[in-house]
Amino acid sequence: MGLAMAGGLLEAAFSTLVELYGREARRGMTGITLITGFTGTLCWPLTTLLEAQFGWRGACFAWAAMHLLIALPLNAWLPRAGLRRRRPLHKLPIPPRPTSHRR
Repeated sequence: MGLAMAGGLLEAAFSTLVELYGREARRGMTGITLITGFTGTLCWPLTTLLEAQFGWRGACFAWAAMHLLIALPLNAWLPRAGLRRRRPLHKLPIPPRPTSHRR
């Protein structure tokens, strides 16, 4: 289960949103979480239908085609839109280091 979750790249999506939008990333995180919550509702029945119609290989090819036709263009477009708004890292304020009072 953990391997599948890591394969979904939610952590990468969340960290990218935080890097691009800072505290304003919460809204995007909520949207991503909502969409991924509905994917099981849609994708499991669709996979079952594809497998019943075309076999497991046909279902895999159908999902690969959907990823290439839908996800690839979205992934190519989305990061560029966010990177235009990003401040350079060298201009971000450096927070003070916490001091330890233990001796």
